[in-house]
Amino acid sequence: MVSRAVASAASWPVGVCSLLWGAFVDGYRPDRFDAVGAVICLAGMAAIMYVPRGR
Repeated sequence: MVSRAVASAASWPVGVCSLLWGAFVDGYRPDRFDAVGAVICLAGMAAIMYVPRGR
């Protein structure tokens, strides 16, 4: 259960907030590779959170 909480807490800032920060604060326009990286990060979070675990 702890790994799921850590995955959700760590993936949103890395995957989404970093793109928003770069766009609005730094004035950097994210390219497609930045978007792909964010999607990979969020997909990893989804795998940790929603894949059934054998118990």
